[in-house]
Amino acid sequence: MFDDEIKLDEVFASSDITYDVCFEHLKDAYEEAGIQMIAYKTQAVAMIDMGLLELLEMLKTQAGDKAYEYELERAKQLIMPSFLGERFKMIVFRQEHK
Repeated sequence: MFDDEIKLDEVFASSDITYDVCFEHLKDAYEEAGIQMIAYKTQAVAMIDMGLLELLEMLKTQAGDKAYEYELERAKQLIMPSFLGERFKMIVFRQEHK
């Protein structure tokens, strides 16, 4: 629950609003509401499945090695298991429309 008394303009860029989420609880709640879980992945797998490596290759072709190497180093932080790749997860739900 959020504190309505917090003045967001005073805490912007100086507060961490991340939370640990119990994905099993989230999955159960959605499924109880009739919404199906269709994917649960680590951030690394999700980003690679979404085409991160292909985007980096396109960057290399279109912008050159220097831009590619810069963005590759940034991408590594997002997908390497020792950084954020295993720590963060992605979950996808789909509700069938009748």
